[in-house]
Amino acid sequence: VTFVHSSFDDYIHAVESALPEQLSTVTGELTSQDVTVSVYNSGHTRGLAGSVSKQLANVGFVIDSVSNRDQSVKKVTIIGQNANNPEVKLVAEYFPGAVVKSDPKRVDHEVEVVLGDRDPNFKTNAPKSVKVNGLVCLPSPSPTPSMLATPGQQPS
Repeated sequence: VTFVHSSFDDYIHAVESALPEQLSTVTGELTSQDVTVSVYNSGHTRGLAGSVSKQLANVGFVIDSVSNRDQSVKKVTIIGQNANNPEVKLVAEYFPGAVVKSDPKRVDHEVEVVLGDRDPNFKTNAPKSVKVNGLVCLPSPSPTPSMLATPGQQPS
């Protein structure tokens, strides 16, 4: 798709109109509220993914999924469409020393956090935003399902 417009605002409007409904755009600054994250526990520490997802939600991230994962990791692993994308870098700021991986198949730009048995060393004072040059396409924010779980259900 080629866009030719007289102003940047016209360009943004045209791009947003061409995107599927489930995507939104960000320009100038990407905040934690713009980023959708799924958190997976691949270790044996019960409730770790639930605890970390609450910490991420407390700093503004939109939580999509909280669950267990069979494939284990030794260090916290952050997976996004491209390891250099701003949404991936923003999430990684909260997990110093994490392994950051690219998965080009993730066209939705959602970010996964996979936890092992070690303390994830969640950095509560990490930046809640990052400057972006140009346009960033992300999933449209939606309610945080893990926080809306049926009473008595505990995400792990």
